[in-house]
Amino acid sequence: AATRVALNIPGDAIVFACSGQFRPEKQQDVLLRKFQLLLSSASAPPYLLLMGNGGAIEQEIASLISTLGLQNQVRMISGLKSDVAEWLRASDIYVMHSAAEGASIAAVEAMATGLPSLLPNAPYFSSQVRDEQEGLLFDFGDDQSFVNQASRLVRSAELRSQLGQRARKRAVDMYGMDQHVGALSNVYDTLMAKRRSPLKHNRATYFKGRPS
Repeated sequence: AATRVALNIPGDAIVFACSGQFRPEKQQDVLLRKFQLLLSSASAPPYLLLMGNGGAIEQEIASLISTLGLQNQVRMISGLKSDVAEWLRASDIYVMHSAAEGASIAAVEAMATGLPSLLPNAPYFSSQVRDEQEGLLFDFGDDQSFVNQASRLVRSAELRSQLGQRARKRAVDMYGMDQHVGALSNVYDTLMAKRRSPLKHNRATYFKGRPS
């Protein structure tokens, strides 16, 4: 609540968050154009998109925000990357439009905060966020699919809550400390078992190909 007050965000605004640096593969430019479509299709409540800062195409994104007339609906937040948990807690929906992504740490952070996600239906996201379970996935390249899925989240606080609760549980189950400790323990046990096993040296094989 304090962050929303500090940013002068209206109490009834639906806030989308998109953390991370501005890079071409993140396609924040495409996201902005789809966000503009969402705004044009909506009557109420007001929408706001928080975006991080820094990166190779920061100036291009800033210029595009101005060109699209979104200065009042999109805010580039200087602290969004370093204080990501705080900004996520001030948001209602996490959104990304990456054309390529590994295991997305940003998506996991949003899940752990209890936010529902709005993401492209691509393998690198659907393996983390399951459609209709922890978030909603839209068809990549389909503007109307994005608007439809975003509108569902905007209209229903109950849906956002249900997806957000499941997202937090999945983040804890898959990426929590217990899982990391368990994985490390398994690796340690495997290494120790190998160390205790008698080593069978085969001198001929070891020196194969070496000059005598």
